[in-house]
Amino acid sequence: MISQDRQKHIWGVAKFLKDYAISQYMPQKQIEELYTLGLLYDIGYEFLEEKDYAKHEIYGEGILKRQGYRYWKEVYYHGAANCKY
Repeated sequence: MISQDRQKHIWGVAKFLKDYAISQYMPQKQIEELYTLGLLYDIGYEFLEEKDYAKHEIYGEGILKRQGYRYWKEVYYHGAANCKY
């Protein structure tokens, strides 16, 4: 289960992405997509035990990919700052 601190973090990331998209004059659809990505990028935490949290991006990517979510790769790679993706 996602902790209150994690929930605050998720809402903060979603707001940051929304504000960023607005500041870049992105179309409304893109603003909504980025906000949604902010809400979903840590979804893996909801389904894992604390000992497995290090795998949350892999688990989250799998959930979203199976659902046909467009930005599943962004979820998978969100913790890999030095990856080529």
